[in-house]
Amino acid sequence: AFSARVVAQGAKTTGVRVARTWGAGPRQRMRGDHEDAGWRWTLAATALSVHRSLAADLRGSASYGPGGPGAVGGTASRHDSSKQFGGFGHAGAAGQGISVDAGLSWGRIDGLRLNLSLVDVWSRLELAEVAAQSLSLASATLAYDADGYLVYRPALNGQNRSASLRTQLLRKSSLVADWPLNLPVLGEVRMGARWTRVGTLDMPALTLGRPLASGWVGMLELDPRFHAVGVGFASRSGALMLHTGGGVGARSHFR
Repeated sequence: AFSARVVAQGAKTTGVRVARTWGAGPRQRMRGDHEDAGWRWTLAATALSVHRSLAADLRGSASYGPGGPGAVGGTASRHDSSKQFGGFGHAGAAGQGISVDAGLSWGRIDGLRLNLSLVDVWSRLELAEVAAQSLSLASATLAYDADGYLVYRPALNGQNRSASLRTQLLRKSSLVADWPLNLPVLGEVRMGARWTRVGTLDMPALTLGRPLASGWVGMLELDPRFHAVGVGFASRSGALMLHTGGGVGARSHFR
């Protein structure tokens, strides 16, 4: 017997974000940094224009034995604002929404930092005339033939429709800890660990940062889940990072 479930969700949006940060604790600079020690917390809200929303949820089961295939059954549902299903829905349906973020950080004078980030912790997206579809499959459906004999006939039922949609963005959270170290050859660096969760997907990472000129930091990241490696640069005003992973024969890939 085999059971499976596939879930996909995504949205394409643009927006304007407003954020405010408050601080508490000693206003002292941490070692080798431009940030203050103590607590800081941030709240932000984003007004969104939704250009596309899609989601799919498929689940089912199959069984077989020495005599051959047994029963197969499943259900599926999906929506996609960029398409039509059977003539239903408006291809290119758009909408609007709002999202709220929150963050909390703490630092010590010796350079230890902790940062908790909650992105899209609450959100709401609304679209009209979105194409939606639902399907069900059952292989063990009883029926009678013309001679009255009992037979099994697979049944596939479905419905296409147009609907107003209310959905939300996947919640994204991360917990980061980093601290300064002096290493041979490299000098002073920052070692760190990060745990990121997007929806139900967990992605841990180990990080190494080395200060460069003009406030920039060279970054190296290792992702043990997807066997990914990342390299890049970061500063107070932005960052550029390239990740790649998934060795030969790997069943999952990360870009």
